[in-house]
Amino acid sequence: MNPFVFLALILMACGGGTSEPKPDDTGAEADTDTDTDADTDTDTDTDVGTDNDGDGFTVEDGDCDDDNIYVNPARDEEPDNDIDDDCDGRVDEDWNGVTVTYFNDDGAADLWTIDSLGNLTDEITLTDTETQPLWLVHDQNGGYVANTGYSAVVHIDDAGTVTTWADYSKSKDVKYGIYGICAHPNGYVIAMAIDSMWRVASDGTSELLASWSVDTKAKDFALYGYSCAADLMTGEIGIFGYYGGFAVWTEDEGFDVLKSPDPKNWDGIYAYSGAYKDGGGWFSLTYNSMSYSAAISRFNEGDRVWVEKAVWDVDYWFPNTLTVDGDEGDYYVTANAGWYYTVWRVLQGGDYATDLFITDGTVGNRGFYGIVSNY
Repeated sequence: MNPFVFLALILMACGGGTSEPKPDDTGAEADTDTDTDADTDTDTDTDVGTDNDGDGFTVEDGDCDDDNIYVNPARDEEPDNDIDDDCDGRVDEDWNGVTVTYFNDDGAADLWTIDSLGNLTDEITLTDTETQPLWLVHDQNGGYVANTGYSAVVHIDDAGTVTTWADYSKSKDVKYGIYGICAHPNGYVIAMAIDSMWRVASDGTSELLASWSVDTKAKDFALYGYSCAADLMTGEIGIFGYYGGFAVWTEDEGFDVLKSPDPKNWDGIYAYSGAYKDGGGWFSLTYNSMSYSAAISRFNEGDRVWVEKAVWDVDYWFPNTLTVDGDEGDYYVTANAGWYYTVWRVLQGGDYATDLFITDGTVGNRGFYGIVSNY
């Protein structure tokens, strides 16, 4: 199924145009928390603990080396010292742009890499014309892993060769297809179905991690799972539910629903593409079917609600997928309108957005979809 048709049928019909996104943050909460990316919510941090190195951060605060004063969540990453200076789960990282899936209805799809200045620096054309990559993550051993056609999880190497890791197209256990994927820091990929989540390994093994009720008439209804994201430091997985639900999963504690939509009093919010921001916070693209607006929203775990950070009236452009620059905290979003395909850059405060990259509108039947940050 073409992902753009799918979103349009459920949410709205997209038109054509070339205007840049125009965030409207007038209704959003003010950024007042103290994480290092300056983007905050109103959650109250009650964690206590010993600060062995005296740098102002305990292990509970996210200090990943409490014996080294120069390692804590407030530090900047220092390249080439083999230390995770800022405690974000990455070592010696330097954010340098994004890679997006370039969907193609008429032939082979591509992966396009765009650097931090908006230059197209690499194009990988898939050797298999039947593979249509949607969500995208990096493989820790090289190349990429993608969801393709809502049916399979595949590996794509730097030459565009596609290797199927797990095919759910005929699975009796996955009735509704595979949607978002995310990479767990322990080296495996998680694939999301509406009613379950699966561990996928490079050897083709697939293991059920959790399942839940999607029967809106049942008392145990939980959520419609759609996409996921990983906290690289803790291994916690955020699960973004299509009708505004949100849950978390860990290897030790399992599955826990933090927000379950109320079918009888639904607020009209869809949450459909999520990301974790280094330093704390689960974010998702959300769509408000009552106001016909899209937003980048943060999940406030204290109040268990989505809080809009940057808002757009949906006229021509519809945002598809989201990633975050772990160094600066800015957001990057794929969006399409007619024959124009773009990657937006949205500043972490939500008050400014522009095109990092946009096509010239001369190529039809294509579009940007999945997006992943590069370090």
